[in-house]
Amino acid sequence: MTGGQQVFFYKRAQILVGDLYGALKNRQSDLKHAYFEGIEELTMFPDYRVPQILHHLGVFEYSEELSGAISAFKVIPHADQMEIEIRAATVD
Repeated sequence: MTGGQQVFFYKRAQILVGDLYGALKNRQSDLKHAYFEGIEELTMFPDYRVPQILHHLGVFEYSEELSGAISAFKVIPHADQMEIEIRAATVD
């Protein structure tokens, strides 16, 4: 939750659409029902690897609290404010 509201990223749904598009994009003429309108609006998948790489490259700068937690190998609980902010920054 953030600001008292639950936040959804729909990671698995995005991966499903991305995988289907990747598998079918070259067969569009054969599959009339495999049209992906607006595929360019699909966001990056909000996983943990992309933020790790962006932080390593200096694109993301974490707060002292978050940097300390990461450096200490502390588990950031699911739906924790820090987790939500990392995922949200990835797809923003």
